[in-house]
Amino acid sequence: MIEKNLIFSELIQIKEVLFFAKEVIKGEIKVCGLNYREPLKGVGLQKLHMDWKPREKNNDSYSGIVAMFYFDNTNKDNGSTRIIPKSHKFTGWPENYIDISKKQKNEVSPKMKAGDIIILNLNLWHAGSNNKTGKRRRMIMLNIKERSFPQLLNYKKYLSEKTKKRLNNVKKYLLSIRRHDKKQKENSIGVGKFYKKDFYINNVKQERV
Repeated sequence: MIEKNLIFSELIQIKEVLFFAKEVIKGEIKVCGLNYREPLKGVGLQKLHMDWKPREKNNDSYSGIVAMFYFDNTNKDNGSTRIIPKSHKFTGWPENYIDISKKQKNEVSPKMKAGDIIILNLNLWHAGSNNKTGKRRRMIMLNIKERSFPQLLNYKKYLSEKTKKRLNNVKKYLLSIRRHDKKQKENSIGVGKFYKKDFYINNVKQERV
């Protein structure tokens, strides 16, 4: 999105969002993704999921946050975000505890107004819901992780030199695109890579038992 229009880069340096990211991560931070989502009429339903791999032990640190910027009023009719409060405190994948394809008794769907921001721990179980009416429901998601973790988009590779030169030093640091910032070999690394690996290992263990 930053390559499409530089104005989107303003979203990555909102002080309140960065403050909460630091509070959760307790270390150096890095922008790992800036994605747009707009479910059309009749679609948008997701299974409950996390946006990063789970913690293995209760004393493991949290990896990051996702900030959701709403550009339209959002409710159950046009596809509000479903959230399971306090679920980030669990270890392991949501599938270990619930049927992720079904609605849960304790899930909530907050009404959001255009301009609102909601910040979630990356380990919080959440999902999108169907846009029943077709009324616009635009949202941008900012993914911030501890600095050692990989990016959903390799910004050092995919941002043009022209765009990089137009970014201030704070944005360059957050996007990890400075000359001395470590290069990421992969184009993209998301939670799916770890999800598939973990579930393959777990399923093999269960079958053997």
